[in-house]
Amino acid sequence: MTAQPTWIAYLRITQTGSKVTGYLQYVNADNQTYTRSQRSDVQGSISGSAITLKLDSFLGYSIKEADGEISGGKLILEFPNSGGHIDRYTFTSTTSTAWNRAVSNFEAHWKSAIDSQRKQAALLARKQAVYNECQRTLSEIYQYQYDLVAKMDNLEGCKQQLAMARLVVAARKEDVKRADDVATRAEQAAITDQEKIHADVLRTQVDVAKNYVDAALNNVDAAQDHVNNALDAIDVDKGRLRQERQRLQADMEAYHQLGEHITFQPNTGKYVAQVSAASTKIRVAPSEDSGIIREIKQGTNLAIVDIYGESCGVILPGAKMGYVSKDDLHLLAIDDVGRKIRGRLGIVTVLETPITLGPDPASRLLITAKRDTNVCIIGTADEHYLVLLQDASIGFIKRQNVRLLDAQVTQDEDGKLNMPKPAH
Repeated sequence: MTAQPTWIAYLRITQTGSKVTGYLQYVNADNQTYTRSQRSDVQGSISGSAITLKLDSFLGYSIKEADGEISGGKLILEFPNSGGHIDRYTFTSTTSTAWNRAVSNFEAHWKSAIDSQRKQAALLARKQAVYNECQRTLSEIYQYQYDLVAKMDNLEGCKQQLAMARLVVAARKEDVKRADDVATRAEQAAITDQEKIHADVLRTQVDVAKNYVDAALNNVDAAQDHVNNALDAIDVDKGRLRQERQRLQADMEAYHQLGEHITFQPNTGKYVAQVSAASTKIRVAPSEDSGIIREIKQGTNLAIVDIYGESCGVILPGAKMGYVSKDDLHLLAIDDVGRKIRGRLGIVTVLETPITLGPDPASRLLITAKRDTNVCIIGTADEHYLVLLQDASIGFIKRQNVRLLDAQVTQDEDGKLNMPKPAH
């Protein structure tokens, strides 16, 4: 019997005169069946201590003949290998019982070793699968955040349209009121037929103005539908983000249970942001010395990967990433985006300033806001901000008289605006 780490062999030969016959039993490790056995018939000749064997194969080599000698109860065989070297194998005397025991031990060893390898391979495959799932989920989160920002931009546009449509309605109602006053006075003063005809014409103009109000109200309804559709789209993306964040958390926990640690930023998928500075730069790294990708203006919405010290990682087109100074951004929790948030908090900085129905200084005064009054900014119009008032009316206030703050104004289900207390 002879052995190597991955195989053992049993050679049984019987001598008759100068001839020998027998067989070679060869057992080697096999990843599929743990071990595999092969048998090769042997015949040859012996002269003194010298022996020559002919066989079909030898220990996996396609060798037809091997030479050797018998010495001290051992059989030593030599044959050239394919590389030109001479391989030597020593067979020691044994019994079939000892051989069977050796085969059992060999099989037990390789079964344990191969089972361990399979288990390790399965664990590695599972780790890789979970890691790949984490990466896929993370990509989904980034895509949904990016889509959400686009929908936020669309919502802002729809809100601007709705605000302008409401302003048009208010202006048209003012037109009706003025026209009605003029027509009423004309009707009261009409004496002659000509004056009565003129009063009738003025009354007709009132009816035309009312038709304009109806048309403007239809525009408000259409604009409100657009806002509602935009809000619905945002809610869908928010729901998807919540699901993907939960899935990412589950994937990370599964990865930890497999004995590995995976690091994703803790705020992944939780925030979007709006540029609060007049302008800011997106850089290639979280450093003021790094290269500039591009410059963006106040009010730009961004999808946030996470917060890195004094910088925020933002998602760019093409799944790329950039960095923006945290001081230049107003962070918004994704769960609050949409229906709950109505606008940006602003504070009046002058002694007092009018909030009017339109941007024209001659427009009707809605209220006069005094210094430190909080206002809900819902949009911009040239040199003015659009302001949402508690009674749901919308007015204009000069931008130079208001300072935007890093806070959002929310609205309760009953319509009440909640103005957070600004930090001075």
